[in-house]
Amino acid sequence: MVEMRHRQRVREKEAKRLSAETSAYLGCEINFHSFPLDVAEFGELKVLMHGQRVVGFFVNEIAFPSLRLLQEINPEKKFVEVDSGAVRFLVNGADVMKPGITLCDGEIKEGDAVWVREATHKKAIVVGIALESGETLGNREKGKGVKTVHWVGDKLWEMW
Repeated sequence: MVEMRHRQRVREKEAKRLSAETSAYLGCEINFHSFPLDVAEFGELKVLMHGQRVVGFFVNEIAFPSLRLLQEINPEKKFVEVDSGAVRFLVNGADVMKPGITLCDGEIKEGDAVWVREATHKKAIVVGIALESGETLGNREKGKGVKTVHWVGDKLWEMW
């Protein structure tokens, strides 16, 4: 059983900085500073919490919204879109394979934190790390395109 450890309150100035960085990174307005925010360790992840809800976590030192928050804000940048055939694998924690990618943000760089949406409803289903740039992610060749970090139904998803 994974538990929260070392929970600490984030100062308002730091929360505003995190909000500004994440808003610029994703191309939408994110207000981590509009509520009391805590940081804690959850297994190997460093998470951002509001009360008992996980509202975000850190991926490569960038504060990234949780999937539930992503579904509410609909960012414009750092997305990878997959066809409906890939969804059943992704919601079980599988990595994103390049043949299932139908569209992606061309500004993605290798190692970027990205969010994955399904093509039909445009809902976020995975957060991960891009293994290639956006230019080559959508080329439909064999291999992994995104390393999955957080997916619908995992332990972070349940903490909303």
